Amino acid sequence: DQIDPLFDALRNNDLNGVTTWMESEAWQTILQLLQIELPGLSSSMKQLTPTVTNEQSSNWTCSECTFLNDNFNQTCDMCSLDRNAAS
Repeated sequence: DQIDPLFDALRNNDLNGVTTWMESEAWQTILQLLQIELPGLSSSMKQLTPTVTNEQSSNWTCSECTFLNDNFNQTCDMCSLDRNAAS
């Protein structure tokens, strides 16, 4: 039930909704669990998902929202950030 607002925000391309959800206790719990399993990770979401740098890859990760995009897209399907934009 606590993750439903996140799914709704993702379905509606609502970056503000995602950001709001990331301020919730549910997200903080997920981050704590990840740190227990992977203690070297920072709590920063940008560091939780590596950026794909290989041009031959079939996907690339948005540096802003971490959405996994098809390689042929030049803008993020989720937040519309340009693929080559600096984070």
